[in-house]
Amino acid sequence: MGRSQPPVRVVYTGQAQRDLDETFEWNARHYGSARAETYIQFLVASIAKLTEAPYSCPLIPSGDAIRFFVIKKARSRSNYGHIAVYEVIEDNLVVHHVFHSAQNWLGYSKN
Repeated sequence: MGRSQPPVRVVYTGQAQRDLDETFEWNARHYGSARAETYIQFLVASIAKLTEAPYSCPLIPSGDAIRFFVIKKARSRSNYGHIAVYEVIEDNLVVHHVFHSAQNWLGYSKN
């Protein structure tokens, strides 16, 4: 597929969905369910915006055609955020993982 047409939808792998579920659970335990839900909505909305310019994010170092996107709230006093690891496959933006920025995500490989 050429780069002229952006993907039309975001697809989360089972692992990426588990990552979001774990992020929700952690945030719910520490900050409450309402704040956890708001944060997950922020992550999902941020990832959805990638469909506008999916090739604008850098490739991960593994050599695969997999890219990463740093997601962090602008007003956050924390240095932490999340990293969406994804690739474009035909008409889909496939999210493989949603890592916390403190995790070792740089070594991710699809294989």
